[in-house]
Amino acid sequence: MASNTVISSSYNAGNIVGTYAGGISGTTLQGFGNAINSFNVGLVNTTTHQGGLDGGPLIPTLTESYWDTTLSGQTYCVATETCSNHYTTNTPEYYYSASNAPLSSFSSTYWQFNNNAYPTLKNMPN
Repeated sequence: MASNTVISSSYNAGNIVGTYAGGISGTTLQGFGNAINSFNVGLVNTTTHQGGLDGGPLIPTLTESYWDTTLSGQTYCVATETCSNHYTTNTPEYYYSASNAPLSSFSSTYWQFNNNAYPTLKNMPN
């Protein structure tokens, strides 16, 4: 895995099933990559190595990214580890406003901010 792998401006709202599974990546980042301005609101349902953002087992760099702990069913961001520089909530309404962190760092070039709903990538179906 190259140390410069970056997943940027991404989101997941679908259900994830598998081993080493996370809401944004499985083992793709392997502790070397970076997920930036990304979020997960989809259920992550695996038997081992799961996380709200990454399936692990190594902790990647997570910058201005978040997951919904209730919808994802995940307490930890990566496997059984906590991570720094990320956000989590079980109050979805917090993420409906572009003025709240981390959304305040999301570029309106890529993101559409919606009233009473999670943001979506522009030119993508809601």
